[in-house]
Amino acid sequence: MSLYMAVVTLLAVVYANLASSDEGMGLCYRCPLHHLDGDEGSPYAWVKSFLQEIKRRCPGLKTTPKGTTQRSTSGRTTGSETTATNPKTSTTTPMTSTTNPKASTTNPKTSTTNPPASTTDRISTVSEPSTTTNNPSPVDPPSTSTGPPTTTTVPPTIPTEPSTTTKPVYVDCQALLDAGHNKSGVYNITSSQYPDGLEVYCHMTTYSKGWIVFQRRVNDTVSFNRSWAEYRDGFGDKEGSFWLGNEILRRLTEPVAGEQGWQMRVRLTINNGSQQYGVYGDFRVNGENYTLHVGAFNTSNNHLGDCLSYPSGEPPSNGQPFTTHDQDNDAEPDLNCADELKGGWWFNRCTETVEEYWGDAGRRSNLNGEYSQIPPVYEYGRGIVWSTIYQQITRTEMKMRRA
Repeated sequence: MSLYMAVVTLLAVVYANLASSDEGMGLCYRCPLHHLDGDEGSPYAWVKSFLQEIKRRCPGLKTTPKGTTQRSTSGRTTGSETTATNPKTSTTTPMTSTTNPKASTTNPKTSTTNPPASTTDRISTVSEPSTTTNNPSPVDPPSTSTGPPTTTTVPPTIPTEPSTTTKPVYVDCQALLDAGHNKSGVYNITSSQYPDGLEVYCHMTTYSKGWIVFQRRVNDTVSFNRSWAEYRDGFGDKEGSFWLGNEILRRLTEPVAGEQGWQMRVRLTINNGSQQYGVYGDFRVNGENYTLHVGAFNTSNNHLGDCLSYPSGEPPSNGQPFTTHDQDNDAEPDLNCADELKGGWWFNRCTETVEEYWGDAGRRSNLNGEYSQIPPVYEYGRGIVWSTIYQQITRTEMKMRRA
C-alpha cells in the first residue's frame, strides 16, 4: 500500500511539473489520475485535490481526449476507452514507420529501374550517330553531282547568243561572194521576202558573180514530169537535179521599191561537152499562174539562140503562164502541152512544125522535158528542148542574180 502511494505521489509531482510547461499541456490530457474518485477524509482525498490543482494549472484540460466528438456521461468509462484507443494509435504509428521501410525498399527498385532507362538513352545515343552517318551519303552527294551538269549546260548557251546577235545577213549569193564565200554550194540567204532565211544553191564561179540556181539537170535520176504543187513548192536535190519552186521565184523576183531587178542566165551542155549560154534582163515570175517575163537577150558571142522571146515581139514563152500535166495554162485548145511533152514549162503552142510555127528559124524551149529523149530537128518532141541546138542536151542550168 505504501509502495502504491509512493508511486502515485511521484507521478503527481512529475505531472505537476510538466503541466506548468508547454510540453505538460499535452500530458494533461492524458493524465490517468483525473479519473480517480475519493471522499473527503479518505486516503485518496488529497489526490483528488491535487488533481484539481492540476486542472487549475491546466486551464485547457479536457476530460474528453482529442478526436472524440461527444463527451460520455460516464467519464470513467470514456476515459478508459480513450486510454485504450491511444495505445492503438501509438501502435499504428510504428506500423506506419514499418511501412516506410517498405517504401524505402521500393525506392531501390525504382533506382534499379532507372539504369535500364539510362541504358535506353545510350542506345538512342548510338542510333543518332548512325542516322547522322546515313544522311550525308544518300542525299548530299546526288545534289552536288546534279549541280555540275546544269552548270555545264549553260556555257553552250553563252557562245550561241553572240553568234546569233553578230550573225551577218546575206540577201543573195552576190552578198555571200562579196563577203569571201567564193565556193559554189548550198547557202542560206535572208532577203526582204524571206526574213527567216531561205536555202539556195549559189554558183560563184561565173565571172566573179554570185548566182542563185533555180533549175538544174545533170542526169536522169530526178523526173521533171511533176504536178502543179510540186513545181510550186520545188523538188529534187540542190546538189544535183532540182527545181527551186515557182512560189519562191515569184516572191524573190516580184518588184520591190528601191531594189534592183533580176537577170536570168541559161547555160546548156551538149553531149560533146561544149557549153552555150545566154543572159536575159528583167527576169521575173508573177501572178497565181506564175507567168514568165524576160527582157532583152544577150548571147555574148556564145552562139546560144533566143528561144524564150521573139525578135518580132510575138512571145513563144515570154508572157506565158506555167503549165503542168494537172494544170493546163497553154494556148493549145485541145491539148495539154505538159502532159504531151512530159514536163512542166511556160508553153504556148506545141503541135505545129517549125515551118508552121515560125518559118525555118524555130524558137521553142522545154528544159524540163524527158532527159533520155532526143527531140526531132523539125518537131516539138519529148526531150530537153532548146530549138537552136540540134544535138542532145545533157546538162541544163538556169540561174538568176540582181542586175
